[in-house]
Amino acid sequence: MLKSEKQPGRLTEQQQFLIRLFFQRKEVEEHKYYLSEQKGFDVGLDQSAADWVCSGQAERFARDFSRNEDAIYAFCTFHCGDEKCSLSCRLSMEKIHDLMGD
Repeated sequence: MLKSEKQPGRLTEQQQFLIRLFFQRKEVEEHKYYLSEQKGFDVGLDQSAADWVCSGQAERFARDFSRNEDAIYAFCTFHCGDEKCSLSCRLSMEKIHDLMGD
């Protein structure tokens, strides 16, 4: 099957999990940036992740991702083909927010 013929339904559960995990990691990293700016020092990923959950951002993420997962998976399938999400993904936070609908 050619890359342009990929369909969202063709993603494996593992690929879907990796896409969701990638989006979540990017959201936590963005939260870390803003929280560190607010505090005036690097708060670290652990504190940022804890604050992300406690502040309700994890719940919002779960809701928004679930609401938009078909469009997210379709975009990722078309954009990356069979490649798995990884640190090399070049999606901007702007595009992630666009896909998440937030």
